Amino acid sequence: MDWFRLWHGTSSDPKLKWVARRSGQTVANVLAVWVCLLESASNIAGGEEGVTRGDVAGFDCEAHDALLDVEDGTCARILAALSDKGMIQAGRIDGWERRQPKREDAGDPVTGAKSAAQRKREQRERERASVAGASNDDTQGHGESRGITQCHAMSRDFTTDKRRGELTTPPIPPEGGGAEHSKKRSAITLKTFLAQCREAGEKPIPEGDPVFDYADKSGIPMDYLRIHWDEFKSRYGLPDAKRYKDWRSVYRKSVRGNWFRLWFLRPDGECALTTVGEQARRQHREAA
Repeated sequence: MDWFRLWHGTSSDPKLKWVARRSGQTVANVLAVWVCLLESASNIAGGEEGVTRGDVAGFDCEAHDALLDVEDGTCARILAALSDKGMIQAGRIDGWERRQPKREDAGDPVTGAKSAAQRKREQRERERASVAGASNDDTQGHGESRGITQCHAMSRDFTTDKRRGELTTPPIPPEGGGAEHSKKRSAITLKTFLAQCREAGEKPIPEGDPVFDYADKSGIPMDYLRIHWDEFKSRYGLPDAKRYKDWRSVYRKSVRGNWFRLWFLRPDGECALTTVGEQARRQHREAA
């Protein structure tokens, strides 16, 4: 495991202030030594019998005096004060297992800890199931309701394919709803398309739409798709907005191209909201 948690409030922890006074050192020096101790405890390879993560019995005070460019004996005095305060006990960081649980590593078959990738995959499955479950309660699309949550608002537009197996004759898609009809239909407004979907008893974006598979593979959370859909309806619901023949295709393209610049990928590969995305989230949350 090549990282450890540094909890909020560490820099203002009153215990470290006490250690600074007890050892006669500055708080800055105490913080530096404490971080070095945490790093050393986390970096235990586990090759020596009985030595596990959290162990600092082998911490080299003299080497760290030189590393931190402090006077000789500084780290030893701080280490002694940390022990007096109980932050180090029996050569280990006190409460290491509680404050540094093995949850977000590559998985641990012994403790049952799941890998980050596995937890993310299960989260996306729960999100999709949540959207589908909420959609089953509103397959008829009874219009807008001002007092519902954002998740339920999305469920009016994203539905399951449950009813498809019950139909003996495929329903005629609403105008603008399918690529096979786009060449035979004229361009219409989004408002008209949504009205036709309600009339036909269909959802604008069914559960089996390829946009969900794309979002899953790209790491775009379901919540971000909801924000994108709300923004999509807001922008294309304006009186002077463009008209299209195939609104589902337009929506897919808007997600793939991130037209509204609502999210970005961080260096670690995780998807996060941009400033514009956060503004859209707040706007649509208040409007819900």
